[in-house]
Amino acid sequence: MSGCGSTGTMQAPLRSGQQPVAPRAFDLRFQQVDAPTTSSGYLPHILSNVEGGVIQTFDDNIGTGLSVGDDCNAPTGNPLDCAWIFSTFFLPVGQSGLSMTYQTSNAFANLAIDLDALALPNTVITSIQLVPPSDTYAISSIQTTQTTGFKLMHLTVAPTDIGSTVASQGLQSRVITALSFNAGQVELFAYGWQADTTTLYDTRVASVTLSNVGAQASSLAAAGYIITAAGGDPADGFLMIGTKRHGDTMPRPFVIEASNDPNGSGKLSSNGYAIVGFFFSAANGGTWTYLGEK
Repeated sequence: MSGCGSTGTMQAPLRSGQQPVAPRAFDLRFQQVDAPTTSSGYLPHILSNVEGGVIQTFDDNIGTGLSVGDDCNAPTGNPLDCAWIFSTFFLPVGQSGLSMTYQTSNAFANLAIDLDALALPNTVITSIQLVPPSDTYAISSIQTTQTTGFKLMHLTVAPTDIGSTVASQGLQSRVITALSFNAGQVELFAYGWQADTTTLYDTRVASVTLSNVGAQASSLAAAGYIITAAGGDPADGFLMIGTKRHGDTMPRPFVIEASNDPNGSGKLSSNGYAIVGFFFSAANGGTWTYLGEK
């Protein structure tokens, strides 16, 4: 793909003299927003894809979640019909201790085993895409070398219950970090800190399309939310979950960068924005939309 594509950005405003409440540093549940590994900027490493049966790990890197969009149409039920795009970035000079893993399986029956292997106190699943008709799935996760005490909660709910379920998790000090539709249900992955059962979070669930994701994400940021999970597919639709500390109303610094150049995230990464969402649309030759917050 050539680098001659157009790029557009827009920012959510901040009220003069006021600042939003940032997550604590190294809180992996918030996609590294305000962490030292993103706040000073980081360098592009690789833009690639992950197909059925592949595991890729990148040490001393921070990466996007799996692309959300129409890149896995699965028309024949063949696992090789699915391929997910992702970007990783080198950590700033002097920063280390984080790694990103992207993995898939050609056997849906292996999902429980893979999820059990990722249920570690220093690991957070950042995105998941489940495609049972093609007997495949993909997962991205971030891991720190320090044991930071995260605890996974895996929930399966009806689409009509997602709003109340997400809100309930926030009131229990847990943050939704990944979601996917699965045979008419919604799979949610929530994390809490084992040492923190008192911090309350407000949440908002937004239904989006590939054409209005930027406007919807900007609206969440303007209301103080950090996008902590995004997922979905063309058949079931797409969802974003915004999370913030209870009662915070300050808008968040937010940038959207949309381009038909897949390397169009340079402005975000060099200016200290953590990439909290990564959407892909095949329409009009392909458009990559990066959502950044700090």
